[in-house]
Amino acid sequence: MPRPLSPLSLAVCLPLLVLATACGPGSADEAYVILDPQARQQGFGVEVDGEVRYTPLPIAVPLAEGAAVVLTGPERREALELEPGELAYIRGENGVITRGDPDLDQIHIRGDEASVREFAARVGVSPAADGPSRWLLRKSSVLPMSAYFEDADAKDLFSSGPTFIATRALNQPDLSDLQAAAREAGGLSAGNEFRVEEAEALAAFFAARANGTAGRDPQDLARERAEIERDLEIDLAIDEPSEGREGRPFGLRVELKNRGLVERWLITPDDGSSMGWREPYVFYTVKYEAEPGIWVDAPKEPFSRCGNYDVRWDEDLAALPPGGSMSLDQEMLPLVYRFNMRAAGRYRITAHYKYSGGAEGRGLYSFGGLVEVPPELFGTPAFEIVSNPIEFTRRIAIGEGHGEAE
Repeated sequence: MPRPLSPLSLAVCLPLLVLATACGPGSADEAYVILDPQARQQGFGVEVDGEVRYTPLPIAVPLAEGAAVVLTGPERREALELEPGELAYIRGENGVITRGDPDLDQIHIRGDEASVREFAARVGVSPAADGPSRWLLRKSSVLPMSAYFEDADAKDLFSSGPTFIATRALNQPDLSDLQAAAREAGGLSAGNEFRVEEAEALAAFFAARANGTAGRDPQDLARERAEIERDLEIDLAIDEPSEGREGRPFGLRVELKNRGLVERWLITPDDGSSMGWREPYVFYTVKYEAEPGIWVDAPKEPFSRCGNYDVRWDEDLAALPPGGSMSLDQEMLPLVYRFNMRAAGRYRITAHYKYSGGAEGRGLYSFGGLVEVPPELFGTPAFEIVSNPIEFTRRIAIGEGHGEAE
């Protein structure tokens, strides 16, 4: 396999691309591979004709030359069978392989602004902000161009270590697929508009297409979910041990913590998360001890609020490093808004963080159109983190005395 072009040779070649596409990037017989940061951190690399690369840049594979491509990693060697024009995105600590047909004319990069702008200048494009520390580069064949930098040049250019992200073409649901599934589920209504019952029937299909879990081995999804739920935990504690006669909310502290060894990408809760209108859904459950050892759901309080909320949950992306924590309590409804806890007796409280990639009606659509799952979470299975339970006893019912709790 020829060595990738240096920035200088790339600059010389680019003006000739229209006349001679064989000179450089964008050949019809190329495929591409991207390693995400977690995969690289775990030691995954891409071996092309015996040369192993760990670059954050896209890797071009010249299929016409019969290149042998192998995914290497901890106790793993797996041949990658690639089709012309295909992109294989290697993600996560287990090196999960997600395949798709990329948009060669755009790339997404997560990195510091100075490095991204210098890189963009070398390929002749102006970067557009696409979220926190995330940038979109649009230009004809910009994805193949980015694959023709030397690894050393990329290392010097991106001293902080960039993240090249699989293009959105990989996680964009196709309307024809949705229509076909609708017909299988019972047919489209007049005018090809979805009925409410059709939307419910298609929720799982649509979410799987949109969040990248469609086509993945169910065992792989279950294994990855178990790893996420093992690494993350919610620490729930009562800051104030009692609630006065006015029924003031408990002072609860709710923290999501990463106890694992790898960084985890998460969506931070915001306005609407406590109602389950957007990702993630953060909420409490409360049990009441009806009889010794018999716990039942505490009665619910009627509650409503305005329908305005932050629909763009895809922009609330955060990386939680090993040992890091994220506060959840600011976006969780106080207990007294949701539960009738005025009766004397013993109560058990649990906090939840639930992510489903837009399934269950939590915001695949916004008023401005489709809300896309962030590339860092593309292919991530639905998961739920449940806190340790905490208990308290209300010795006197509210309305009968001081309503003291311990």
